[in-house]
Parts: sequence; structure tokens; C-alpha cells
Amino acid sequence: MTSNETYNEFAGRAYLAIEEILLETSERPTAEFYAGTLFVKCNAAAAAKIETALIKALRCGVIVSKVGPEYSFDFVGA
Repeated sequence: MTSNETYNEFAGRAYLAIEEILLETSERPTAEFYAGTLFVKCNAAAAAKIETALIKALRCGVIVSKVGPEYSFDFVGA
């Protein structure tokens, strides 16, 4: 996140970065932010694509964790 960017703008850029991946996966994944973490219900292959897309679009580190049926994406250096 840049110094002039709000949390909502950052979240919007994140959603745009993963929108195509979410639409092309057959299991209808869901994505939402909670407390600065992006949670996505998806499979491991989609999670890997999402991680790559987020790194490219947001230019920051991304930590991916499996949390129950979801994957969480935390942003480092954003």
C-alpha cells in the first residue's frame, strides 16, 4: 500500500488482480477481506495463481496459509 492509498483502494486493487482467476475456477470461490487479510475459498492450484497475481499487481510480499476450507493471503511490506 502506498502512503497516499487508503485501505479500500488497496483492497480494490487486490480484488481486481484476482477477479479473472476467481471467474475461471469451477468451484465458485469466494473472496473477502477481514482485518487486512484476504480470505478465499478455493483449491490449492487457484491459491497459487492468486498468490502470483497479487505479488505482480500489488508489488509486495504475500504469505499464504491454509485455514480450514479457505486460503488466507497476508500482505508483507505493503
